[in-house]
Amino acid sequence: ANNHILMNSEQRLLRLHNTDGSFFELNKKNIAIYAPDSISAVAKKTIAMQAKTVNIKADNCNISAETLVDGNCTVTKKLSAATIASKGGLSAGGSISAGGSISAKGPVESEGVMYASKFIER
Repeated sequence: ANNHILMNSEQRLLRLHNTDGSFFELNKKNIAIYAPDSISAVAKKTIAMQAKTVNIKADNCNISAETLVDGNCTVTKKLSAATIASKGGLSAGGSISAGGSISAKGPVESEGVMYASKFIER
């Protein structure tokens, strides 16, 4: 088997590597983790990440949460076939546009002017 553990105190390097190509590496002040299939992290209570910047790149991204507390989510690419559901409010610092319809079960308020090419009475 090609499993190995490398410990190099002079280069401040620790590396675990298995035959399938997965590895965990501590290289000076950097940590690298790789798996050719998947990486899983599970905690009964909390998984915390803190950094100046967190970058996530994926072909698909699924986020599911009961509550987003004191949080901001910024989407830099368009949402495709996405549904945004909110039990609270929805606000935007800029314009909101839709290629389809926008519906509301309650009143729609505006502090500015609302434009429409036509109104349809129900």
